[in-house]
Amino acid sequence: KATDYYEGDQENVLQQALRRHFPRTWRFKVPVWASLTQQFVDQYANVYSEGAQRGYRRVDGTLETDASLLRELSDEDERAELTPTFEEADRRLALYFTVGLWPQWDPVDERLLLEVVQPQYLWPVFREEEAYNPTSERYLDGVIVQLSSFPDDEARQPREQRFAWLSRFEQAVFTGDSAFTPATFVRGPEPNPYEVLPFVFAHERQPSNELFLPGGDDLWQANEKVNLLLTSAFTNAFTQGFGVPWIRTAHELPAELTYGPEFPIPLRDPGDAFGFAAPPFAADRILDMAAKFMRMVGVSRGFSPSDISVEAGGTP
Repeated sequence: KATDYYEGDQENVLQQALRRHFPRTWRFKVPVWASLTQQFVDQYANVYSEGAQRGYRRVDGTLETDASLLRELSDEDERAELTPTFEEADRRLALYFTVGLWPQWDPVDERLLLEVVQPQYLWPVFREEEAYNPTSERYLDGVIVQLSSFPDDEARQPREQRFAWLSRFEQAVFTGDSAFTPATFVRGPEPNPYEVLPFVFAHERQPSNELFLPGGDDLWQANEKVNLLLTSAFTNAFTQGFGVPWIRTAHELPAELTYGPEFPIPLRDPGDAFGFAAPPFAADRILDMAAKFMRMVGVSRGFSPSDISVEAGGTP
């Protein structure tokens, strides 16, 4: 859901939320959503807003000072597009609190590639014999990364998925129904000549024992609550504008009744009545509640309360 809210694909998840909260009346709601998660993440992830200056260390750990070599290394960084990749990693860290970085070599363009892997597309494999139920990075033996999914040409179902297995000693690409049920090896297993895991985990803060940091759901969950409030406000506005028809009569009415300028309502007895009822319109209070709620969420993420506003020019 975090990805849906950040990338703006909110209609489906909002419909699901409406079904959960209003199981009997969700079809009558007027769905409205706002891209608050994206705005907060882009404002929060500002490490690379001023660019980056990198230093390079030799094998012995000292900083490289050769000017020509530094220019060459800087050119390689630009070809690898490291700065925009780390910008994306910074944004995803604000969203998930944990992401993966997968360095790869592009043999066609002969350059380094760095891919940001979202946590829902990777599975860590731990050395269980070294500790009881290990879940920290120190016990990491390898990583399985989901590459793609595609339909089986013959059966069409289920969708077959492709994964990469990365470890210190070997690597492979395989297909299967899940990450832990390989069916066919597309490449490998082949030895890893560097004997170093070609994968790095990045964290929003220093982890203690868990590889995946808890948290990070506050933004999209707050966005969902605001969407529900906005939906209620707009539904209220529509109901206020058109009203709800009502009839008071002692006689039985048809299952469906047409009304309008050309369709008079038959009122048989003097006590019969027809009219429209409209609930009180509380849009201002709903919007004020949403704004205060998002201000609380923003403060918990390090924003100043004065920086958060629903007016133009401010952080939403």
